[in-house]
Amino acid sequence: MSDLSIKDIKNPKIIREKNLRNFVLYGIFLTISMNLFNPFIGKFLYRLGGTDNHITLYKSLPGIIAVITTLPGLFLINKSKNKKKMMMGFIFASRFMVFLMAAIPFLPKEVQPISLVLIITLRYLPESIGNTAVQSFTGDVFSSKDRATAISSKNRYSVIAQLLVSLAMFILLSILPDDSKTMILLYQVLFCISFGIAIFEIISFSKLKELDNNEVLKNNKEIDNDKTTYIMNFIKTFFTVNKKNREFYIFAGCSLIFHFGWQMGWPLFEIYQLKFLGATERWLIIFGVISSVVMFFGYKFWNKQIHVHGNNRIIAIATCGMAATPILYALSPNLYVLAGANIVTGLFTSGTVTVILSTMLEAAPEENRLIYIGIHATLTSITLAIAPHVGNFFYHRFSIYIALFICGGFRLLGSMSFFIRNKNMSKK
Repeated sequence: MSDLSIKDIKNPKIIREKNLRNFVLYGIFLTISMNLFNPFIGKFLYRLGGTDNHITLYKSLPGIIAVITTLPGLFLINKSKNKKKMMMGFIFASRFMVFLMAAIPFLPKEVQPISLVLIITLRYLPESIGNTAVQSFTGDVFSSKDRATAISSKNRYSVIAQLLVSLAMFILLSILPDDSKTMILLYQVLFCISFGIAIFEIISFSKLKELDNNEVLKNNKEIDNDKTTYIMNFIKTFFTVNKKNREFYIFAGCSLIFHFGWQMGWPLFEIYQLKFLGATERWLIIFGVISSVVMFFGYKFWNKQIHVHGNNRIIAIATCGMAATPILYALSPNLYVLAGANIVTGLFTSGTVTVILSTMLEAAPEENRLIYIGIHATLTSITLAIAPHVGNFFYHRFSIYIALFICGGFRLLGSMSFFIRNKNMSKK
C-alpha cells in the first residue's frame, strides 16, 4: 500500500478508495490492539485484588480527565501545522500506557489495583484528545455522502478482526490453566502485543489524506493564528446558539441524556457478569464472539437503513434498542441466557455506534467542526465522570437489578429525546 503519488492526488476517486482502504486497516489494527486487553480489564482488576469500587473508579475517572484535557488538547491540535502528525502522537501515547500496564504485577500487592486504575485514567488523557480529533478528521477525509459508508465499512471489518482475536484467545484460554498466576502472566504478554499492534494502527492512520475540496480545510486556513483570538472564537462558539449551530446543540442535548444512561451501565455490566454470574475469561470471549458475529451483519444492516431513512430516524430507533440492554442483563439468571441476550445487544450497539458519529458529523457546522465535536466530547465526559457513580449508588442502595432497570430508564429517556428531535425536524 504505497503513499499517494502526485498524479493520484489530483484524482478524487483514487483518494477516496485509498482513504477507505487505509481507514478500514486503521480500524482493524485498532480493534486487534484494543481487544487484546480491553475486555479483560475488569477481570484483571479483580485478579489483582480489586473491589467493586475500583471497577466504578476505572470507569468514571477517565471522564474527569477528559473534561479537563480534551478541549485544550484540541486547541493544540488545531493550532498545529501538522494536525495528523500530532494526532498520531496522542494515539501512540495512549497505546504506550497499555504497555506500562504490563509492569503492574511487579508492584507491591497492596497498590496494584489502584495503580491499574491510575494508569487507565492517565491513558485517557491522550486517548480522549486523540479519539475526538480522529472523529473530526473523519469528516476531513470523507465527503458527507461517503461518511456513513466509511464508518460502517471500518466497523464491519473491525468486527471480523475482533472475532478472529476472540477465537484465538478462546483457544489459548482452553489450553492454559485457569489460575491467577497464569492469567496475570498472560495479561502481561497481551499488553505488550497490543502495543506492538498499535504501531501498525498508527502507520495506517498516517496514510489517510484530507480532501482538497473539503470546506473545513478552507475554514481552518481562515482561523487567526493568534491564540487569544482562537480562544475567544471558542468561547463565542460555545455560548452562542444561532441558526448554524442550533441543530448541533439540540443533538448534543439528546446525546447527553442518552450517554448518561449508556455510561451508567458500564460498571454494572462488569460487576453483574463477573461477580454475580461468575464469568471467567472464557465466558468474556464467548460474549465477544457472539457480539462480533451479530455486529458484523448489524453494521451492514444499519448502514442501509441510514441511507434509506436518514441519521435522525435511525439514531432514535437504535438508541431505543440500546435501552433494552440493562433490562436483558437483569433478566438473565445465568451466563447462558446472558450469552443469548448478547444477540439483541450486539445488533443495537452496532447501530448506535455507527449512527451517533454520523449524526454528530451531520449536525456539526463545517466551520469550527473540531470545536463542536470537542464540546460534545467534553459534555459526554462530564456524564462519564458522574454516571457510573450514580449506577453504583443505586446498586449499593437497592440492588444490582434495580440499578440495571434504572439504567434502562435513563437510556429510554435519551432515546425518546431523539424521537422528539426527529419528529420536529421532519416538520421543517
